[in-house]
Amino acid sequence: MYPGVIGKILVADGRVGFIGGMNLDWKGKYIVDGTYRYDGSSLFGAGNRWAPFGRASFVWLASDESWWDVPGLTEFRVRASRGTAGNTPNFTAQYETYSCSASGCSLGQAGNSQLRPETTTETEFGTDFTLFNRVGVELTRAVSDTRDQILNVPTPSNLGFSTQWKNAGTLHNETFEAAFNLPVISTADLTWDLRMSYDRTRSTITQLNMPEYFQN
Repeated sequence: MYPGVIGKILVADGRVGFIGGMNLDWKGKYIVDGTYRYDGSSLFGAGNRWAPFGRASFVWLASDESWWDVPGLTEFRVRASRGTAGNTPNFTAQYETYSCSASGCSLGQAGNSQLRPETTTETEFGTDFTLFNRVGVELTRAVSDTRDQILNVPTPSNLGFSTQWKNAGTLHNETFEAAFNLPVISTADLTWDLRMSYDRTRSTITQLNMPEYFQN
């Protein structure tokens, strides 16, 4: 078993972050990894300066078990992970903007001091295996939800401003990936592998906290 712990504080450009992590490896067959971070940023709205993020993953090399005896399946690995990442609003999103010229000023973008970071939580399952000690196969299934999407949305005409950045929606994604690798030539002087991959992602807007609108 090889435990490890990391920890540090990051301070730069109006941001503060605390991060800690641990990884465990037992007999090379069971691998667990986890990270947690707590970020603060001046780009977040005044009422939401801090946000937590984290990740955990697990890998099991089943083919290394003493009881493993599957003809043709020379290596078999199972993996799973779940994590949350985020995007920060841009600097001007919190503030009103104006367009000024010699003839005067007009209203531009409305400010929003309550903006939260946009967060994506993804759960992934997959397997990697080798057939007949030659053909490598990777299969992955991932499902994610992006909440508090930061969108520049139109505002009611009586507000005066044309747009405003808001945490306005939730986006659901489902992804499937497959990859195949076949060594054709493997010598001291020449290596030739054939690789084929396929992926498909379907995205659905599952929540929109405002009337529907068109984005140019």
